[in-house]
Amino acid sequence: MWYLLGIHPAIRGPPARSLAHGQQRRVASGRQEHLDTLRTFLTGLVIFHHTAIIYGGEGGWYYVETTRKNALLSAFTGTNQSFFMGAFFVVSGYLSAQSLKRSLSRANRLGEHTRSRACWTFFKGKLLRLGLPTLVYTLFGHALTLAAARGQPFTLDFYKAYLTDWLANPGVRGPPWYCALALIFDGLFAAHSSLELPSLPVYRYTPPLMLALLPVVSFFWRRVSPLGWNFTPLGLHSAFLPQYIIAYATGIFLSGHSHLVFPDKASQTPRTKWWTSPLPAVGLYAAFTAFLLTYGPTRAVLRDPTPLFGLNYVAFLYCVWNEIGFVALTHSVMRIAHLWTDPTPRGGRVLPRLAYGAFLVHSTVCTFIPSAMREIQLPPVTKTVVVGSLCTALSFCLSALLVRIPGVRNVI
Repeated sequence: MWYLLGIHPAIRGPPARSLAHGQQRRVASGRQEHLDTLRTFLTGLVIFHHTAIIYGGEGGWYYVETTRKNALLSAFTGTNQSFFMGAFFVVSGYLSAQSLKRSLSRANRLGEHTRSRACWTFFKGKLLRLGLPTLVYTLFGHALTLAAARGQPFTLDFYKAYLTDWLANPGVRGPPWYCALALIFDGLFAAHSSLELPSLPVYRYTPPLMLALLPVVSFFWRRVSPLGWNFTPLGLHSAFLPQYIIAYATGIFLSGHSHLVFPDKASQTPRTKWWTSPLPAVGLYAAFTAFLLTYGPTRAVLRDPTPLFGLNYVAFLYCVWNEIGFVALTHSVMRIAHLWTDPTPRGGRVLPRLAYGAFLVHSTVCTFIPSAMREIQLPPVTKTVVVGSLCTALSFCLSALLVRIPGVRNVI
């Protein structure tokens, strides 16, 4: 929790050490692999999240088998929603800051001192990697997914009808809303750097103040953009937008203080281990969850989320719980990815290379497979595990096929 809050005593960085250029590159590569592991886990979690919605979890999806809510699956989807997309934006901010730094450094080495040119080069890469998949999915993949959800053949007439509807109400469709929003964040970040605007002042207690205000900001923001409301141009459920903005900014902040997210095990003391441990945040999150289960109408909300849409104490408590979950669970999964990943072997990096492609195709897979298995009768949780596992495996397999297409590997 503490590195996200920004109150680590070593916020200005560890003692200066002279590292050879090769060693610096190895350290940076190791950090990249930790984040790759995290993105792979989050991609699998997204697939299981959407599968859970099909069988009774709270949320919206193309294809749903039952309108009867399952409390356990709703708790699962609600917990995921509190942090997993925010964690994606933390990773996006971190990697974008590192990528832009490399672009500027490369321009200086080559004698190109124009910051705007280096920033434009950075943004062109983001347009290719984020913008092109968003466009392809919106114009083609979404139509294929809708056909699978409705049990209709994907014919030319169906596609023409889809394009007619899209032209009447244009905008991003489906899960690539994340790519579109990340592209906007990257564009603003590149423009800020290109214009050489002064960095925002981030003092020792700025991050904790921002995170303390986040539940309040989210609560009042949802009066303007309530839960479930869709911002059509981006295909975005914008109720969680304040969290995504803070998450992306946190990623940029951490890119300059990587010792907080990737602490050096050899140099850690008992004190620094405590400050960089996710246990305090997880303990607070668990305690607040227990409080809500004991004294709040939590079980009723899992079956009927109507109170969350109003201006009441239940909605405010949900905002507080959601943002504590963002801090606690994001920190936890980042540290687990840090401890889990062994940066030495190279053979186990196949799944991370396929994670982005799996994310892009998973909506079609998570609609077609459940629809094909609708006659199989299993308990909701069991069916979520079985179908979610199949959808995860197939999504990564399709990604492996996609990257074999010439030129696609450069995009995904």
